[in-house]
Amino acid sequence: MKKLLIVLVVIAVVWLAKLSFDVFQMNAQNTELLQQQTQLQQQTAGLNDQLVAMKRQLGTQATTSIGSSNAPQPATDELTISIQPVVVIGQQLDLIEFALQQQEFGVALDKLNQLDQQLAQLSLAPALRMSLHQVIQKDRESLKQYVTARQAQLDKVKNSLQALDKMLEKEIQQPYVKQTKNKDQTFWQRWIQIESVQTPSPALMQRGLVLKEIQLRLILAQQILNQGQYPQFQQELTEIIQIMQQLPDPSIKQMQKRVLQLKDTPVISIPHLNTRALIG
Repeated sequence: MKKLLIVLVVIAVVWLAKLSFDVFQMNAQNTELLQQQTQLQQQTAGLNDQLVAMKRQLGTQATTSIGSSNAPQPATDELTISIQPVVVIGQQLDLIEFALQQQEFGVALDKLNQLDQQLAQLSLAPALRMSLHQVIQKDRESLKQYVTARQAQLDKVKNSLQALDKMLEKEIQQPYVKQTKNKDQTFWQRWIQIESVQTPSPALMQRGLVLKEIQLRLILAQQILNQGQYPQFQQELTEIIQIMQQLPDPSIKQMQKRVLQLKDTPVISIPHLNTRALIG
């Protein structure tokens, strides 16, 4: 019996170590993605500085030319700058899409607003500028609708996870009680009876530890969902259901049904940018 308990404790420690390692990997991935975002922002800032410097240089050349001669100069300004607007818009859209992938929807909306205001400073055809204003407005509206729907879904899932956490905490505090026998038995039948001796299952012997593991996995599942990793969220819930199946408690079976409902929650996809489709 002692050997069995030692084995169960070792298994539990390994599971907890695995959970800690998963959280560490998630944090490392977030750090790497944030570094990529910083690099994109630096590239965009450098491109904007080059564009401003080029405009100033062209303006200085035009002023000097007018002062020295009234003869018309070759119209190279528009040719020089014509390529820049598409590059600038593309860089801004890269940042916006990266912010959407990181679930930073406030940053994405701010970048869309900045891009909309920046269109007036770019050398664009009037028709193209108007079309860009329209699709940016459409992207803003679709993004706001997505954020509202996603937040409502997250709140619903969060409330369900919190309710499950409270139920698990209650189950941890109280021992497992086997179903009572038939009350129709006579006094002598209840007094004189022979019961078979059954060895309890390992999961039932470590019921409190198993419930604690389920509780920790639910917390991890919520963190995964907050990061927008829906497939990983479903996988975590699948593993939780498998662990719950080890316990015979009717209350655990009820919780298992609720976890199944959470697993079947439909995913709300992040909207694609219409502005990207317009500029190609």
